[in-house]
Amino acid sequence: MNMRIGNFLFLLTVLGFLIPRQDLLAQIYGLWEVTSVQVGSEALTPVARWTELTSDGSYASGNGWLQNGDGTWEFDEERNELLMTIKTGFEDSFGPFKVEMVSDDEMIWSREENGQMVIVKNKRIEEKPKHPATLAIGLWMVKQAMNGESDETERFTSEEFQGVFVRWDNLFQEITPNGRISGMWRVDAHRPVIDILYYDGSKPLQYWSLEFDNENTMTWTRDDLVIQFERLNAFPE
Repeated sequence: MNMRIGNFLFLLTVLGFLIPRQDLLAQIYGLWEVTSVQVGSEALTPVARWTELTSDGSYASGNGWLQNGDGTWEFDEERNELLMTIKTGFEDSFGPFKVEMVSDDEMIWSREENGQMVIVKNKRIEEKPKHPATLAIGLWMVKQAMNGESDETERFTSEEFQGVFVRWDNLFQEITPNGRISGMWRVDAHRPVIDILYYDGSKPLQYWSLEFDNENTMTWTRDDLVIQFERLNAFPE
């Protein structure tokens, strides 16, 4: 009787080593968003970064709705290592990631890069995340301008600008009482910050922190100045 129990426990132990390897390969299929990147002691988490691993051995990656890499992937079941080979995008010469499944919806990649440990935390998602650059595209009018605790909406819209037109092709128009000022814009890859360069040099390079309460409300912040915008679907007459 004791021998039978011992054999049964041994079989469970063997299965315990075999089943997770099969499950791990199946678990990593799908769409994943990066929630954290730690390089040594420094946090370098990209904004709206995603990777999609498909069962045919191909993958794609990007930020928001922009795809900026694709290729093939292989999984070493003995070592629990994921190797992605890039077809288009920047070459990755650091080798495979060690994979740890925290749960069905959480995955951790780790490897050494230039002498530092890199840890990438991912969560499973159903849709590609929207990058602040995607949300920012459109026509926006100033709803309120606050400087600290002082409401400066009237002064700001009469002396600075009443709205902005953020175009998909990275062109930018500032709508002022005296007409429109054109320039270019970009959003930082690691921080929700918009940079604006004015073609005519009338203003220095502008940096504003970006925040969205929803898809129709955008807030720019710089020092004590906070500008709240509301989205419009047509230019006001």
